[in-house]
Amino acid sequence: MSQRQDLLNAYEDLTPILLDEIRRLGRELEGLRVLHVNSTAKGGGVAEMLAWLIPALEEAGIQAEWHVLEGSDSFFHMTKKLHNALQGRNHPPSEEEWNAYFNQLADEARLIPRDAHIIIFHDPQTLGLAHFLPKENQAWAWRLHIDTTTADEETLQRVLTLIPPMDMLILTLPAYGIPFKPTRKPIRYIQPAIDAYSRKNRPLLEGEAEKILGRYGLTPGYALQVSRFDPWKGFDQVIEAWRMVRQRIPLQLVLVGSAADDDPEGQEVLEEVKRLVKDDPDVTIITEHDDLLVNVLQRHACCVYQLSQREGFGLTVTEAMWKEKPVIGGPAEGIRAQIKHGQTGFIARNPGEAAAYTLELFHDPALRERIGRAAHEHVRQQYLLPRLVRDHLLLYKELLTRREEARAQTV
Repeated sequence: MSQRQDLLNAYEDLTPILLDEIRRLGRELEGLRVLHVNSTAKGGGVAEMLAWLIPALEEAGIQAEWHVLEGSDSFFHMTKKLHNALQGRNHPPSEEEWNAYFNQLADEARLIPRDAHIIIFHDPQTLGLAHFLPKENQAWAWRLHIDTTTADEETLQRVLTLIPPMDMLILTLPAYGIPFKPTRKPIRYIQPAIDAYSRKNRPLLEGEAEKILGRYGLTPGYALQVSRFDPWKGFDQVIEAWRMVRQRIPLQLVLVGSAADDDPEGQEVLEEVKRLVKDDPDVTIITEHDDLLVNVLQRHACCVYQLSQREGFGLTVTEAMWKEKPVIGGPAEGIRAQIKHGQTGFIARNPGEAAAYTLELFHDPALRERIGRAAHEHVRQQYLLPRLVRDHLLLYKELLTRREEARAQTV
């Protein structure tokens, strides 16, 4: 969890109107207890956001708590398969795997704190928990962060049977809500955000960049992708695009990745990436998990790739845009939601287009500067932490109102 104090007050100059709204909502919700439940404390955007969101909510006057499932290797293998099937892979979990999933969640339910007014369950790993918890007088919402536009139908139908205990679904984009319309549950949309003052996004101190770049033998002006080692992140597309570019100009490629605690595929993807680059001396693969390292690398790249096939949102895109870097993104829904093509970055449908945009940016410093400034301003207006806190407070207020209305109807 973030150790920085005054997460929200730091934004007084950047988002003053939002802070005023947050303070008003905090007074209205004083004494509210909210519990967030997910499956990993580190690795991936959900854990990263919760590390900022929980203390920021506390600053706003909410009693916020974060509970992480213990899980097991077999549980996380099943939930990764579930995750992939909801993103479109036609390989659903077996009945035996579903049974093991429920058995694990039955054990996990005994560890869940019971005194919250609201519980937010994050992603497929936690959805089944609702069937092992007494709801009593709580309000429950399921927050799904992934792209479900091409969900495997068999898996989707099974997931739909688990949603009834929820009072609301929270998704990132309207396109992701279409598969869940049959549940008739209210759906709300909240886009992620970054903390501009975290170790990963704050301005660098003197000497930090030189030290880190020197450690890896890098000079500014490389192409970069930062992602979990995940089969949807398009590392093969990045490598193919970079090879096209290198035929025209000398350009280093830096690939930074790590695996989340709940993602058993990470090592397999890393080994495939190593096979594709074949010890090329112009490619640097970094598996160190260090937010400051990512900060330095993003700030000193010529351009940043994120050629994902699926992306619920993609905070690595947001981070690079905040640092005034032009991002060349794939056509995934979450990336297209952030990048205005030709204005705040570029959307590439294939490696050839990504290579063409890379060359254009490399040869045109004025274009890099213009795109970078526009990207930074877009993030300032839409994707900083206070907006995420405000959206959550409005969500909690609506959940409480709905709970009270439901109680009144039963009296």
